[in-house]
This record gives sequence, structure tokens and C-alpha cells, in this order.
Amino acid sequence: KRQQNAMHKHKISDWKNVKVQKSSPQWTSESARNAARAVLFGLTIGRADDVAKAMAVLSGEHFPEDIRPIYDIIKRRIEAGKSIEVRHLIDEEIDFNLCFKSRADIAIAESEAELSSLLFERALYVREQYIKNSMVTMMSEQIMKLEGGEDVFDIMMTTEQEIGALYPSDIQGGLVDVGTIVMKEINNAFMDRTEKESLYLKTGFADIDAKINGFMPGEFVVVGARPGMGKTGFGVSLSLNLVRKGIPHAFFEVEMTKEQLTRRYISQLTGVPVTTLSFGEMNPKQREAVEGSFNKVIRLNSLLSIDDSSEATPIYIRNRTKQLIAERGIKLIIVDYLQKLPSGNKFSSREQEVSYLSGQLAKLAKDCNIVVVAFVQLNRTVEGRQDKRPSLADIRDSGSVEQDAHKVGFIYRPEYYNIQQFESGEDALGKADIDWQKNRDGSIGRCTLCFDDKLTRFRDKPMDTTWTNHNTRDYNNS
Repeated sequence: KRQQNAMHKHKISDWKNVKVQKSSPQWTSESARNAARAVLFGLTIGRADDVAKAMAVLSGEHFPEDIRPIYDIIKRRIEAGKSIEVRHLIDEEIDFNLCFKSRADIAIAESEAELSSLLFERALYVREQYIKNSMVTMMSEQIMKLEGGEDVFDIMMTTEQEIGALYPSDIQGGLVDVGTIVMKEINNAFMDRTEKESLYLKTGFADIDAKINGFMPGEFVVVGARPGMGKTGFGVSLSLNLVRKGIPHAFFEVEMTKEQLTRRYISQLTGVPVTTLSFGEMNPKQREAVEGSFNKVIRLNSLLSIDDSSEATPIYIRNRTKQLIAERGIKLIIVDYLQKLPSGNKFSSREQEVSYLSGQLAKLAKDCNIVVVAFVQLNRTVEGRQDKRPSLADIRDSGSVEQDAHKVGFIYRPEYYNIQQFESGEDALGKADIDWQKNRDGSIGRCTLCFDDKLTRFRDKPMDTTWTNHNTRDYNNS
């Protein structure tokens, strides 16, 4: 019952009662303190895998000072291979006993220990409370400086730096132990093919996953195309595939509004053309399809975050991504599209600006260990070729985009240029090539998908007949 009460109370904010004390976060919320203690004692009784997951996101600073020694003791004993059961802590650790007034207090705390199955979730909450309390203290200090007459721009810069430093290390990048990485890579090398492939984030397109294995966390993936090829449609189709696989992700759209983008999702989910959703009148069958899409939209809501800010600079995207990693555990972001992003800085040439944008997105992927998929616009030189096929040199305003990217693919639809067949002689009507021309860690080549022009939807070939004529099927089972 106490655990349930704590779960209900932890959302209550009492930041107004915080008293400023420089560089020392104040734990004024009793529910937050109780949660921190419950997590500590939950570690002592939790299953090994649950304890390991919780410890991966925790550090001593996340706990109030009076019980922080308990975490340090538990961490030290785990590293030494010693038992962390409470009875052994009582018998062998003097500092543990000093954190309590009596054995009765220890018994009460032990009875309120967090359940093993909730340990990771509650560990994230404890970390979040530390960050919140630190921000309250830090912002209070900055307000005092403003009122004291200090330069507002200096304070803005300092605030941004201090907020950036509050991001947890697992979503911030930085120094790592070389031995740990070496052992990890050696273990990966001994994995069988199936285990190695499981490390990749699959796109949900069978032909693409067979060719490039999918995307590896930390990769910056560039997908280029001329206007009309369906860049945004491909992004939405990829996003829906991720939803099917239960992978949380975010879509940064700087060209369309969130309403326009959402219509693309509804169109691909229901089989109702975007033009009909926007301007036309739906027939009874289409109305039924849209009305029956409620469960699909609910699943979208739990796994997809959309941001249509027109001021989505690389710094903005980095901060929002870190926030979404901490809150929703996203694994991938889609950026539509790179050349439309505002840089937030002044450059002497457009090429330098685009190089800066691509470099920042590549750095974001590496630092946060997530996949960043960015669409790019291609030069008009593509139109002058007989086959209209794009190449790496066609990336518009390109300085280092192709160099920064781990993988580069191009969307090519011969039908758009009234070309009826691929070079192989295969019928090109209703099809699109995703031509991978760069892959640092694997093979390159062309992957053919089916393309529905009315829905701007990409799918594996041969196209599932249940999707033709705008019929619908159960999304959760597809």
C-alpha cells in the first residue's frame, strides 16, 4: 500500500518550497526520498538482471546525502562479488548501520523495498528527481544573479552549459573504460550471425534489412532524393515499421506542420489518400477505415514523438532528443530534412553551413548512441542524366554530408520520369529503388520496394494484395 501511495504521490511538485543552497540539490519531496530509499533496499533483494539494469542508470549523487553511503556500499560490494543482502550489510558494514537510528528503522525500510520488476522504472524516477532538484537549485541561483545585475547573455550561456551537464552520462557520451569496450567487442565477435544481427535496429523492410542488416545504434544515416520521390513518405513508412516492432522513436519535421505529417500517418494506416483526408469527402468504406483506426493511433502515441518546430537547430534537436531518451527511451530519430534545418550560426558559405548541420547530427548519433536518419535534397544535375539515377556527388550544398554519414541511400522511382523498366528489365511501375551507395560496415546495393503513389507509402514487394485498392487490415497484426 505504501508503494502504491508513493507511485501516486511522486508526480506532486513541491518545488516552490525549495530553499536555495548553492550547488546542493534540496530533497524536499518526502515521496521522492521514500522512493530513493525503496530503490536502495530493492537492490538488496532484486534479481541480478534487474539490479544490473537499475545500477546502470544510477550513481551515488542521485540519492539524498543521508542515505548516499548505502548506495556506495552496495556498489562496492557488487564490484567485489560480495553479498548485498541486508543481513550481511548489517553484520559487515559499519557505515550502513550509521545511516539508521535503530535495527527497527532498518526493518521498516527493508519492508518497503521496491519490487524487483519495478526496480529499473523506479531507478529512472529517482534519477529524474535528482535532476529536477538540481535544476531548481541551479535556476534559483541564476535568478539571483539576474537580480544582482549580472549580464543576461553570460547567464544564458552558463545556464545552457549547466543544464547540459545535468544530462545522465548514458545519454551524454564521454570517457569510457577501454577494457570494457574491448571485452564487449570480443564477446560480439564470438556471437553467431543471428545474435550479431540482433544488435541492429531493423528497418522493417525485408530487402533493406537483408542488404545492410538495418541500422546500428550510433549511426548517422542519410537518405537522399529529388523532390517528388517521396522522402517524407519513406520516413513515415519507416516510422510505422518501427511502431510495429515496438521501437520508440521521434520524427523532427521542419517542412510540414505536425497536422500535415499526421495526415500522412493516417493515410498510410487506413489506406485513405491524403488528398481525401485534407480536401475531399470520404466514402462509407473510407469512413469506416478511419473510424476503425483508433487502436492504431493509440499505439502510435505510445511509440512516436513528433516535433514540427521551425526553429529546430542542431542544439534544439540534441536537447529534445536527450529529453526523449530519458523520458521515453527513444532509439532513433528521423529528420526531414537536413538542408531545411536552421543552423543557429552565421557561415560564410552555404556549403559550410550544411557541413556543420550534418556534423552535428552525426555527433548526436554517436554521443547518444542512437540512430539518426536524415533526409537530404539532391541537386538538379540528376535530371540531366538519361537514367536519372542519383549519386553521392548529387547531395545538395554538400561539403561533408557523405563523409559524416555511416550509410547513404537514395530513393529512385523510374515511374516519376516516365521510365517503364529498371536497367535489369524488371517492370518499374509502382516500384522504387533504395540505392545504398555507402555503408561503412557492410555491403552496398539496390533494394526494391513497392510504392503507392496515392498514399506515398513504401512496402516490401511483392505488394500485399490486402493493401491494394486502399483496403485495410489490422495494423497491430501486420
